[in-house]
Amino acid sequence: MVWHFYSCDEYNEEILKTNSGYWKETVSNTPIIGKWITSNGVKIGEKQVLVFQSYENINGSKSDWVMHVYQPTFLPPNQVIFRIYDV
Repeated sequence: MVWHFYSCDEYNEEILKTNSGYWKETVSNTPIIGKWITSNGVKIGEKQVLVFQSYENINGSKSDWVMHVYQPTFLPPNQVIFRIYDV
């Protein structure tokens, strides 16, 4: 199952913390390059990948929950799209 969310709140690390765990960044921001005729080769946004880690796991093992955070260039900087799914 996949969930998509849109947020117009300020995106920061505080919203990535919950009572049961936190979302940890796995890689740095990856540019999204357009492949359509009108935007071929042009950066149209950035993607960030995060994995949920529970506070209960002492060894720091990751869960099966993954979140992609998309920041399209056509949206204001404080507006992002989230895609959350269980692998």
